[in-house]
Amino acid sequence: TFMNEVDLDKYKLNNIKNLIGFELVRAHGINNNIHTHFVDIYIPEIPHRACKLNEHGIPIIDRVFLNNNTSNYFLNEPIRSEKNYFTPIKLSKFDITILDQNGKVIQPELVLEFEVTILMDSLSKR
Repeated sequence: TFMNEVDLDKYKLNNIKNLIGFELVRAHGINNNIHTHFVDIYIPEIPHRACKLNEHGIPIIDRVFLNNNTSNYFLNEPIRSEKNYFTPIKLSKFDITILDQNGKVIQPELVLEFEVTILMDSLSKR
């Protein structure tokens, strides 16, 4: 299976503590399969509370809708609703899995941008 691991140490973010929110902000890419109309973004390290359940019962970060053109790049900005916060976690790396509408792992050409919310330490802990 295809798993794209993101190591936050490479971005000098070193083991994020007190992460309380995680959401997809933007997706750029090209649809390399005319029969795929959308993909689901699955990241197992993110608590289910911050996810949506797809029709296969998989907790996904978001769904990215693709255009039917396999030669032009697209931009997808999900409609933002209420933020889903969760109990603080530590995160040093995570795996991104892309699923097609049948729940199968695929490898589309995508660039994903995420926004994280971090709870700062209280003044007494600084």
